[in-house]
Amino acid sequence: MDRQPLTDRLGDRFLTEYGGAAAAYSLRALNGNGDNVVRVRRASDNDEQDFTASQVSDGTLESYCGVGDGFVETWYDQSGNGNDATQSVIGSQPKIVDGGSLVAGGMDFDGVDDYLLSSHILSSDDVLSLYAVGAFDDLTQRGRMAGDFFYVDISDNGGFVLEIKAFNQPNRTGGYGDDILFPHTALSFVTEGSESLFELQLASGSSSFYVNGSNVNTISATMNAEDGGSVLSIGAGTTGATAHIGQIKEIIIYNADKTSDMANIRGNINAHYNIYP
Repeated sequence: MDRQPLTDRLGDRFLTEYGGAAAAYSLRALNGNGDNVVRVRRASDNDEQDFTASQVSDGTLESYCGVGDGFVETWYDQSGNGNDATQSVIGSQPKIVDGGSLVAGGMDFDGVDDYLLSSHILSSDDVLSLYAVGAFDDLTQRGRMAGDFFYVDISDNGGFVLEIKAFNQPNRTGGYGDDILFPHTALSFVTEGSESLFELQLASGSSSFYVNGSNVNTISATMNAEDGGSVLSIGAGTTGATAHIGQIKEIIIYNADKTSDMANIRGNINAHYNIYP
């Protein structure tokens, strides 16, 4: 009897074993229902079509695009909450098929204006658990994976966004003003062009950032989710500014403190993608 590959089974049970996700974006199936994970625009004629995870990986998507390119119009939320991330502007859609071949890192963001917009996802003021899988093609430039959906309420009550890479100023990565979560020294955990697992555990009174399972910083602060109803933006700010240069293939967000499940969630993701030893 044929057995389903381990990595597929890990995905099929993810949202069942680690339930309660506010939003779950991936190119793998995170449950066993066979739903579409992405809607792609074919560059040759601008036709659009939905694809399941298996159709993304088995060559169906590549065949659809022929020898041309394919761009993501919608990244479907697999959590069941309907928080799909979309981009109707053709020039701002991330690439998923390049010259007839699937982009190895997932979706490629050009560092200019590629981004996907979702919804006002979070509701709690003091908890958040976020996992993101992706890579940076240029660590000398500033960029973000998921931004404008939470902020730090410290002295200046201002503008903290999840920017998973370096600012141009030393020791400024991850926050504005005096609010620093992802320090400059954390770059030693990231290799340019290599896939990494980025993880944020935001809880009342203490918040930690991890890269490939290693804690790169913890701060004691009162953390608040979403300032003024801001929506989730993947790949850049909500207007396309400060765009990510590189790839993204998975973002899972919990509006809850998932510290107790942290090791298992991290292990599931790493077992599927084989990111680090």
